[in-house]
Amino acid sequence: DAAELHSGQRSLDSPFLLSGRVVPGFRRGRALGCPTANMPAETLTPGGRPSQFGVFCGWAALAGEGDADSIGEPHRAVLSWGVNPQFGLDKPLFEVHLIGLQCEGDLYGRRLLCLATHRLRDERNFPGGLDELRRAIELDMATACRLLADRTPAEAAELLAQRVAACGKL
Repeated sequence: DAAELHSGQRSLDSPFLLSGRVVPGFRRGRALGCPTANMPAETLTPGGRPSQFGVFCGWAALAGEGDADSIGEPHRAVLSWGVNPQFGLDKPLFEVHLIGLQCEGDLYGRRLLCLATHRLRDERNFPGGLDELRRAIELDMATACRLLADRTPAEAAELLAQRVAACGKL
């Protein structure tokens, strides 16, 4: 039930910014139709993670290659932080699905900036298996698009740049 799944949905009082290097993952997201950029906790910039596990949405952009201060085009994103109870990870992982971005592995090693603006739900195990998880992911993406529709990519880029400047070098 959509209402139950997203009953914890709320705008974050203080959106959090995190930055990390993308590493290869298990490729489960790709198999579910939702490829993710994976960042283990140890690759994240210190202090850049939420206090609670869960599924969030916001904006994500690649940091520039040569110019550490440059920020690429932001994309709406669904962000999952936790141990992924469906698959029982032993270490926390930050997984980011950039909505509408199609790429095949060219993000590995790149620094990704993510600004989470809304909490969608707690992470959870889906007793109905992968089909139920797939439906939840589709609902997460639709909810993220609805919540983020009031901001253009240019406005999101400005917001990301302001957060990066406030945090110093990432």
